[in-house]
Amino acid sequence: MECPYCREEIKQAAIKCKNCGEFVKFKVRLAPLLRTLVQIVIPVLSLGLAYSEFVRANEAQEAEAAAKQETEQATAILKKMPKDDVLEKALAEVRPELVREDPGYRQLTERNFVEAEKKFQERLQQNPKDPVARRGLALSKVLRKAQ
Repeated sequence: MECPYCREEIKQAAIKCKNCGEFVKFKVRLAPLLRTLVQIVIPVLSLGLAYSEFVRANEAQEAEAAAKQETEQATAILKKMPKDDVLEKALAEVRPELVREDPGYRQLTERNFVEAEKKFQERLQQNPKDPVARRGLALSKVLRKAQ
């Protein structure tokens, strides 16, 4: 067998070259180990990434379901209230920071419910999972009907 470093003849069973002192068999032993590591590491990483994606998707579904349930509960409560109280109490619940930041909520406080619905629908087209826009849209629809 020939040494891969100094090209001198060495024994077939040699681990270290007697001429240059380099380890010859180390590379030979390292290759199967690396191949085994790659065969183990890549599937484990793939499973880890798949699991993290599954958890993220599950959390997003749970958040969406919670927002939908909250919207349905608010709509049911608003429908049970007398029409005169609905407008005043619902508008009193709108937080001032939302009115300043969100044009849809600004339209709600001005009792322009059709325009508010348009603003909330535009926001939902950009981000279908926006819970603030979903609540605002449900609120504006109920308030428009109660008016």
